[in-house]
Amino acid sequence: MYAIIEDRGKQYKVTEGDTIEVDLGRDLELDSKIDFSRIIYFRNGDDIRVGNPTLDGIQIDAHVVDPLVKGKKIYVRHFRRRQDSKTKVGHRQKFTAVRIDKIAAS
Repeated sequence: MYAIIEDRGKQYKVTEGDTIEVDLGRDLELDSKIDFSRIIYFRNGDDIRVGNPTLDGIQIDAHVVDPLVKGKKIYVRHFRRRQDSKTKVGHRQKFTAVRIDKIAAS
């Protein structure tokens, strides 16, 4: 059994017990519940449901495992030819780790 959810413009494939990293924008505490209301696709064996654009009657229970997770460091280089101009900038995206507890369909 799995579902595809949409959260803040990104899509995630989730199953029960998965831990996913969603964008940090929410103000959440450790072990607080989070609601994913935009469910695009659901599959449980032969039961396949596709939303148009979203599905009703499917509930995903999840809670926050870690409210602040730092991603991999990415380096960006800016270079202008023949001007002796080079810069190197680093960036680490921040995420919230969420564990999917239960996927229920009615």
